[in-house]
Amino acid sequence: MTTQTNTSPIVSRKRKTRVKRSKEQWEVLVNQYETSGLTQQVFCKQHGIATSGLNKWRKRFSRSSESEFVDITRQLSQAASQSRDQAEPHWQVELQLGQGLVLRIGRV
Repeated sequence: MTTQTNTSPIVSRKRKTRVKRSKEQWEVLVNQYETSGLTQQVFCKQHGIATSGLNKWRKRFSRSSESEFVDITRQLSQAASQSRDQAEPHWQVELQLGQGLVLRIGRV
């Protein structure tokens, strides 16, 4: 009677625990990546993060910087005073808000 033995090694696959990072921690990681000069794959491997996570947060931060508020009060005041000085009673400001929305402000 021959006994058959299984000679294949048992491979233990330890699952990596997921690390929950705050927005501020991701911002630090994104800034480090962008100044590192490394490829995404190398940077992510060194920091133990997924490239998909890095890409997601890079997009979020680039979108949020595009939508920052810009104060144009001083420019409007200067334009208004210049139009009064030039005896031109009319000035207009047009703001494109995205999605086809436009806000027009005029003075008559």
